[in-house]
Amino acid sequence: MVTTKTFRFASLSAALGVSLVGCSGSDISSDPTAATHDVRVTLQVASPAVAEAGGVSAAPTAKVTLDAVASLTFTVTALQLHQRCEESEDTVESECDGGGWLSLTLTNATPLDFMALPPEGESPVIIGAGTVPEGEYDRVRIFVADEEIVFLESFTVGQVTYEADVEYEVEIPSGDNTGIKTDLAVTVQADDEGNVQDVALLFDSEATFNGVVATGSGRIKLPPVLKTR
Repeated sequence: MVTTKTFRFASLSAALGVSLVGCSGSDISSDPTAATHDVRVTLQVASPAVAEAGGVSAAPTAKVTLDAVASLTFTVTALQLHQRCEESEDTVESECDGGGWLSLTLTNATPLDFMALPPEGESPVIIGAGTVPEGEYDRVRIFVADEEIVFLESFTVGQVTYEADVEYEVEIPSGDNTGIKTDLAVTVQADDEGNVQDVALLFDSEATFNGVVATGSGRIKLPPVLKTR
């Protein structure tokens, strides 16, 4: 049986069956007797609302709107959940921020197109799984590589023309070091019956493209923060 916890996010976000690399996950439970539970992280696209009209305007920097994009692809290279830090008077803030990250095992080795994810109500893409201690989790971060965007039509920003049907690299500031992050609220509960708890990520494509910009220097930028909805 699978139980599901869902949170929605907006942004970009997999080596098959191997442990994550390239991130500093830490052991979040020093007690070997602590109860644990199997979880898996899935990915879908949220049901769309009314899309904004218009494409990308000619300007030194221009917002990239949803209807201007043919594909937005990436490969997940690392996936981590963060257990909520129990703060006290003696807790240093940096200890809460830095500790508690648990790396999951990736289960999808293929590049993913955010514009072609299965919608709500259909079977999601499973991107990671693992066994984690029971408790409250408050953040997730995803590390990605090979981020590329393809536009439906050509447009110009400043002196730079972005051509249709051409792959352009997407830049995520500080993404290599800290990943793409979001807040979340999910409780993992120990289970003696072998059930797996889903943490379902719902990609909000419209909200994502509120933060994507094309620059006059030929760069496509995406903020490294996932926005919960």
